[in-house]
Amino acid sequence: AAGLRGRARRADPRPSLARAAVPTTVVVGTEDPFTPVEEARAIRELVPGARLDVLPGTAHLPNLEDPEGFGRALDSLLETITP
Repeated sequence: AAGLRGRARRADPRPSLARAAVPTTVVVGTEDPFTPVEEARAIRELVPGARLDVLPGTAHLPNLEDPEGFGRALDSLLETITP
């Protein structure tokens, strides 16, 4: 309950997403009840140049639920970064 209250009180981050100036990948699970895929798509659209990786069968912790899929998404992001 405390987590849900905290989430409800949190400021909406969407207005600031358009100012993001870093490589960004949004990773979402198809079963995520807190950030549904459609919300993740909306976030991707707000962040300039962002990518979206949807991991089937995972929920809100895709890095723990599908470490291999999450690792592929992270590797793909890191490949876009030049030293």
